[in-house]
Amino acid sequence: MEYVTHCRMEKAKDILQSSNVKVYQIAPLVGYQDPRYFTQVFKKASGQTPTEYREEHARQVN
Repeated sequence: MEYVTHCRMEKAKDILQSSNVKVYQIAPLVGYQDPRYFTQVFKKASGQTPTEYREEHARQVN
């Protein structure tokens, strides 16, 4: 289960860095039906909320 969570979080990080897709839209893309639960899992895994992560790590999207 930890491996699956890790893979989901890495995919979410990639989406957050490279797009402007809303957090509630990313959740189902990486396997979570509840965006609030996705946010909790993401914060536990990375130490930041998805929004905080995006602000710190976003690539320039042209």
